[in-house]
Amino acid sequence: MNLMRDLLARYWRPLLLGAWFYALSGLLPGRAYLDFLRPEFVVLLVLGLLVLLGFIFSAIHARPQPFDLDQATRVLILILPLACLCMARGTTLDANAFQRRWTGMAEINGRNMPLQDAVMNEEMSDASGSDEDVPLHYLCRWPKAYAGRTIAVVGMLHRNPKIASQFGTNTCVLFRFVINCCVADAVPAAILVDGIPADWPESTWVHASGRFALRNENDRPIPFLNAAQASRVPKPQQPYLY
Repeated sequence: MNLMRDLLARYWRPLLLGAWFYALSGLLPGRAYLDFLRPEFVVLLVLGLLVLLGFIFSAIHARPQPFDLDQATRVLILILPLACLCMARGTTLDANAFQRRWTGMAEINGRNMPLQDAVMNEEMSDASGSDEDVPLHYLCRWPKAYAGRTIAVVGMLHRNPKIASQFGTNTCVLFRFVINCCVADAVPAAILVDGIPADWPESTWVHASGRFALRNENDRPIPFLNAAQASRVPKPQQPYLY
C-alpha cells in the first residue's frame, strides 16, 4: 500500500501529462484536429505539445509530494476533459447541435453592402451561369450575388416541422457550421432546400444542385434552393466552414 502511494506521489504528474500528450498528438495524423479547430491552428497545437513536453520533463524531476485527497481531486479535474476529448474524436456537430444553436433564418435587408460584399457581388455577376460548388455560408453572406443562378452546395440535412408547415412538406434545412476558433464557438449557416427525398434521415450529408433564389416571406427574403438534383455524400474532410 505504501509502495503504491509512493509511486503515485512520484509519477502521477508525468503519467497524466503524458496521457494528455498522447491524446493531443493523436490529433495530428489524418488531420483529425479538423474536427475541433481551424486548419491554421495546427501551429498552436504543435506549440502546445512542445510546451507539454517541457512540463512532462519538469514533472519527472520534481520532488514527490504526498498523494492525498487534494492531489486526487486535481487528477480527476484533469482526467474529465481528457475523457471527453477521447469520446469526441471522429464526431462532428450534427442536426441536434443545429437545433440548439440555430436562431432562425438570417435576415437579408436592403442596406448598402460593405465594400468587400460589393466586390464579391461584382465578381459573381461576371461568372457563368453553369453549376458551381459554392460554400454554403457564401449563400448566407452574399445571397443577392447568387440569386437566380444555378449552383451546387454541400450541407447537412435537418427537417424542421415549422419550416415544413410554412414552406411546404418537402422543404428542409441545409446547414453547415462556421467556426472562428474552434467548435465551441461554431454557429450554423443555413438555407432552405426542396427536392430532397423524404426517407433521407437527419444529419445526412447532401450534395444538392439547382436554382438558388430569394423567396419573399412576410417581406423578408429567404435563401432558397430548388434542388433539381440531390445525392448523399460522405462527410467532407473539412466538415466545418471558416
